This record gives sequence, structure tokens and C-alpha cells, in this order.
Amino acid sequence: MIHKIISFKQLQFKKQDNFKIAQDYKLPVQNDSDVFVRIEPDYEKNHYETVIDNRNYHNLARNQFAFDEKTKTIKNGGMDVWSKNQRGKGLGVVLHLNNIMELLENDLDKIELYSMGKAVLFHGKCKFEPVFTNKDDIENALYVISLKDYEKFPQIKESVEKATEYLNEIVYTGGFYCLSPKNLKKASDIVTEYIEKVNTKKLSQEEREEYGFPSGFDMVLTREKILENKDFFNTLFKKYKVDYQIKDPQ
Repeated sequence: MIHKIISFKQLQFKKQDNFKIAQDYKLPVQNDSDVFVRIEPDYEKNHYETVIDNRNYHNLARNQFAFDEKTKTIKNGGMDVWSKNQRGKGLGVVLHLNNIMELLENDLDKIELYSMGKAVLFHGKCKFEPVFTNKDDIENALYVISLKDYEKFPQIKESVEKATEYLNEIVYTGGFYCLSPKNLKKASDIVTEYIEKVNTKKLSQEEREEYGFPSGFDMVLTREKILENKDFFNTLFKKYKVDYQIKDPQ
């Protein structure tokens, strides 16, 4: 179903334990200065770490993740771009692209992560969606949205109103409203809609804090969502010169 792009510098994969992972490669993503991407085994079986270094072997970013064979899931355990002056240059996106390649090459179903509040909008830009399983996370996320100023940002008005209505239902039902699978998904859909609308606007750092989330929650990117947005991801592979491409099923 998934085919890598064919070229003279095609990205290569190697077998590590039971999984296919990308071999080390370099990218010109920092002012035309190469950085180097490598994936290494981590401290436990099926645990790995993607590391991005500069040519002086100084670590710029890393992502810890694990393969869960039973659930066909990549569990992302920690992603960080270390210094502030390295942020916003695409290193975090490259880390996500690596996980997407690993998902496709190993025929897995989804990537899961817990997002810190300040990173929710970033992960949302990469098509991750919130997953809610408890009342507290739902209330926290929807309460934050319900307080947003849509006079300044009219596109989010509908999301703010939906969040407020949902919170009223929680109060009216003594908290039971959000516990059914249908309404858990409804909460996720409201937050996803809000994130997507906010991410249509080019935000300043101050606005990212204003329209972001103070606390985090679980997020997921499914195989289905990746294939649905293959053109978006292929544009990112091309932008960051990762020699990989998602093609239509043949």
C-alpha cells in the first residue's frame, strides 16, 4: 500500500529487532547547514530514540518512542528541541515525520503521545488529535476554550460556543454527560475543531500562549489520518528534504 519515492538518494531502512527503522541520514534544514538524524535502540526492548545532531555532534533534538506490537502502536514517550534558538526550524516536524515513516514501514495503526499544554497547537499542526478518556481532561480543555476571545478571532466563535454548551451539559448531568463513548468523541471533536481553526492563523509567540492550553492531554495520529492527509505530509517530506513519499494504494 505504501511506496517510498524512487531516486538515486532514496532513504534507506534497516532491520532492528523486529522493526524497520531509517538508516542515519542528513538534512540541510538549518540555514543550509546540515544536521544529522539517527535512530538508536534505547534502554528497553522495542524502545528507540531519534536524535538530531549538528556537524559538531551537538545534540539539537530528540524523541523517545516505543513499538507496541500487540496494539500496532508507536508510543511517543518524550520529544524535545533543546534550546530555544533551535525551535521553529522544523526539527520537531522532522521527528514526527520519522515516526510516520516508521508507522508506514512497519504496517502499524497509530502514533500516541501525551502533549504538554504548550505543545498542543504544534502537534495539532502535524494532524494529531486529542483523545479524552476522563472527565477532568475534558473539563480542563473545554473550559480553556470557552474563555477564548472570539471577538478578536471570529473563526473560533463556533468552537467556543460548542465548548460552553458541552460544559453546561456536564454540570446539568452531574458529570455523567461526558462518560459515554459518543460524548467522549464529541469532546475530542470540539477540541480538534478549535485547534484546526487556531492553526489557520499565523500566531505570534504571545498569541500562541493566548490561544494555547495551560495543561496537556493525550493525542493520537492514526494511519487513516496520515493517508487522508498524504499530500500534506508529502509536502513536509519535500520541504525538509526527507527522501520519502506516501503514494496512493495500487
